[in-house]
Amino acid sequence: YPAILSVFFFFFINCLLFFVVPSLFDLFEGRSLHPLTKIVFAVSKFANAYKIYLLFLFFAVGVLALTAVSVKKVKDSILKFFFGLPVIRNLMVQVALIRFSRSFSVLLSTGISYVEALKLARDVMKHPTLEEDVAYAEKRIIEGEKLSSSLKIKGNIPPLMIRMLEIAEESAKTPEMLN
Repeated sequence: YPAILSVFFFFFINCLLFFVVPSLFDLFEGRSLHPLTKIVFAVSKFANAYKIYLLFLFFAVGVLALTAVSVKKVKDSILKFFFGLPVIRNLMVQVALIRFSRSFSVLLSTGISYVEALKLARDVMKHPTLEEDVAYAEKRIIEGEKLSSSLKIKGNIPPLMIRMLEIAEESAKTPEMLN
């Protein structure tokens, strides 16, 4: 849906800048215009004068964006930057933990082994920092430690989730608690 809206917006703005507004230049020539109208006309004149350069810039940004998304190290560093921003950080941690909890719960309830379910649920998170924490926890679980105590070490998982996991592990109802 956002992609469809973005394409529509891009198409609409281009139609305005390259066709509609230039057709109005002669109509408003020599008149006193509102400052916002002057800005719109100036942007349209600039876009029409440098349309080849703007097209090249658009494609260059698109290629860079596709490259950044396809290279895992670059993608992870961009995500870590955005996930480090205060408002976005809390929201994205919650979203990643919801994804993790639901998928881990479903995988455990279907009978998949604990470690394998943890690996598969980690891939669903889409949060590089938390994925590293879960990978670390996987290693510790293989050594015989509990999931809750393994996740507590790094400090990126909220304390409420750690406490809920502790209770779930003690009561042997991990899938139900995660769900």
